[in-house]
Amino acid sequence: MALIDTQRQILSLCFRQEPQEDVLAVLGQRDKWLLYRELVRERLLREIRVALPRTAALCTPQVLEDTFVWHLEHEPPRTRYFREVVRAYVESAHKRWADDARLHPACCDMARYELALWDVADLEAQLTGTVEEFAFDRVPVVSSALCLLEVSHAVHLPGECAAGVHYLCVHRQHDAQRPRTWSLTKVTYELLTQLCAGERTASEIVRQLAAAAGVRIDAGYLERVCETLAQFIEVGIVLGSR
Repeated sequence: MALIDTQRQILSLCFRQEPQEDVLAVLGQRDKWLLYRELVRERLLREIRVALPRTAALCTPQVLEDTFVWHLEHEPPRTRYFREVVRAYVESAHKRWADDARLHPACCDMARYELALWDVADLEAQLTGTVEEFAFDRVPVVSSALCLLEVSHAVHLPGECAAGVHYLCVHRQHDAQRPRTWSLTKVTYELLTQLCAGERTASEIVRQLAAAAGVRIDAGYLERVCETLAQFIEVGIVLGSR
């Protein structure tokens, strides 16, 4: 049997809900392969539990595990990077949980939020390349260790995850720092979304957002924009311009 065929047999053995006797017969050493299957599945599930502790508590550990079993059989991870198995699981779980009235309505939002924390914790926060001081007539440079998230429940706060729209920025300023969550208004969320695109100058972005909102750009409007940008710069979300 070719190597690729053996690999497919092993994946099938590890990811199917029940071990297949015909696959075990082909691979040989049945007990050893059953142990290998158990170890692989337990390691993957442990990574998900570590990454999504509040999600596991909210949807119950049994639902988390049942979703994991379905995920491996129907939409298994297709990545060589171990950390990314969490994203594959969340994307799969979202499809199963979104319309399940038996689950807490915040389950999907909580999984997305904890995935953002998980991802940002591994993103490179150290600035590379030359960045100039922030200027309105230049394209802004925003931290790469950042994730913007719109959620329908207060998953970023302790407590009961009350319903309500929240605009979040999960950000890590330094490589040695844990991610922090900033709560934004809809306006500042839209502003930061445009800044992250890195396609237009800050001045162009401000004018476009004001026009879309039907707001006149006056001294008061510019003062509020400058205060917001100053806060972004202070905490390391906006790094400068290029």
